Amino acid sequence: MPNEAPRLSRFTGWRQLIVGLIVVAALVLTWTGPLDERANGYVSNALGRAMVTFATARTANALISVAKSTTVSIPFVGGVSASPGQILEPLDELIAEFSALMLAASMSLAAQKLLISLGSLPSVCIAVSVGVVAWGVLQAAFRGSPLWLARVVTILLFVRFAVPVAALTSEAAYNAVMSTPYENAQTQVEHSSKSFGDHLTNLRDSAAKLRDPVAAWNDLKDSVEAQVRHVVTLMAIFVLQTMVLPLLFLWVAYRLLGATFTWPRAANGPRPAG
Repeated sequence: MPNEAPRLSRFTGWRQLIVGLIVVAALVLTWTGPLDERANGYVSNALGRAMVTFATARTANALISVAKSTTVSIPFVGGVSASPGQILEPLDELIAEFSALMLAASMSLAAQKLLISLGSLPSVCIAVSVGVVAWGVLQAAFRGSPLWLARVVTILLFVRFAVPVAALTSEAAYNAVMSTPYENAQTQVEHSSKSFGDHLTNLRDSAAKLRDPVAAWNDLKDSVEAQVRHVVTLMAIFVLQTMVLPLLFLWVAYRLLGATFTWPRAANGPRPAG
């Protein structure tokens, strides 16, 4: 067909342009490292937040343990007595799980910092550069590259960029939807943990002066329920920020890289029909 050759030529020209842009972008990002600097800053900030929240959880655990050990017998109607420990026990268990989760989140963020540093090593950058240039040359010269080379380049680029990109994407998600809930929940957990002593004092005074202790008891119960809500909020934020979102973004990055560098798969490119 008379128009087949011009169409094939235009296709080849566009493909070579796209391949060239991919190679240049990969080399520039590999050696200049703008993603590494920003990702390191974000992970450092996130690690700082995780450590502060972990310390808060440990402090809350200690304060609740002290509150549980305080004996305050509250006589109710019919002579039934209740202890504050009955209310605080479920919260104490939740705080213990919260502390373990925050330790795991801190370890995850520390591992991300280590992986970002490993990905920026000169040996990794050299390997990425060689692989990307080889892939680009074969794409330009032969309109295709071996599938094994495309897979090797995908793995190398994944090692180099996946963790920084996942960290930056997590940062964008945190700034967009999680920063305000985190700050509110963190403040409330710190305040509620310190207020248990005041609630127990009011409860003890009510019992000692033979006043109706129901109001003081309900205050303690409401404080515990609020603490549970704020702790669950913090747990959800850190699970999303340090586990769910990074794993999701790593999977997406691997799929995108694989689709990019295995295109086109045919080593000799498109052939005219007939």
